[in-house]
This record gives sequence, structure tokens and C-alpha cells, in this order.
Amino acid sequence: MCVCVCTQATGTCGHIVRLRPGFKLALVIRLIRTVDYLLRYSNAYSEVMKAKRRYEIGLEKLASAASQVAVMKLELTELHPQLVVASHEVDKIMVEVEKESIEVAKVEKVCTAIPFRRYYSEMS
Repeated sequence: MCVCVCTQATGTCGHIVRLRPGFKLALVIRLIRTVDYLLRYSNAYSEVMKAKRRYEIGLEKLASAASQVAVMKLELTELHPQLVVASHEVDKIMVEVEKESIEVAKVEKVCTAIPFRRYYSEMS
């Protein structure tokens, strides 16, 4: 049996499909329409697959970042006692620097006032 299953309106397409006995024409037409649908929307499928791949790459990067953060947390936990000691040393140094700054400011005040006094006294 020979049947044309082309969708052209004229019916003169020349496409002939030979069907075995027992095959239903409706199933063949449904298969052809499904293939047509898949071909039409294959571009949409590729776009979805690209988006999926970007999503997967993003998840991989997040997992990598999470593992790096976990390693940094362990390192920070190990270094915490050293950081506390260094912090106390910095505090002591800052106190010394503040004291020295006050002393320097006093000396600077005296030094800047001396030339003015000499000049002023010579003018009178």
C-alpha cells in the first residue's frame, strides 16, 4: 500500500511512504509531526542546554568557593592565638606611639614659638 503523508495542500509532492500491513497511518502522521516539532524547537532545546550548562558551572564555582572558605576557616582557627598575640603587641605599640606623638607635639610647639619670639623681641 502506498500513501502520501506530506502536508502540502496540493497533494502532488511526490513523497511516497510505503507502509507495512498492520501499521496505522495515524501513528505515522503523529511520528512525523513529532519529528517536525523537535526540529522546529531544537534551537530552544540548545538554548535550554546552554543555560543548564551555565547553571552547572555556576554551581561548581560555588562549591569550589565553599571548599576554599572552609580551608580558610581552618587556617584562621589555627592562627587565632598568633593573631591575638599580634593584636596585643599592636595595642602596646599604639600606646607608645601616642605618647611619643604628644611629646613631639609639645617640642614642636616650643620650636615654632621660639623664632617668632626672637623676631618679635628684636623688632621692639
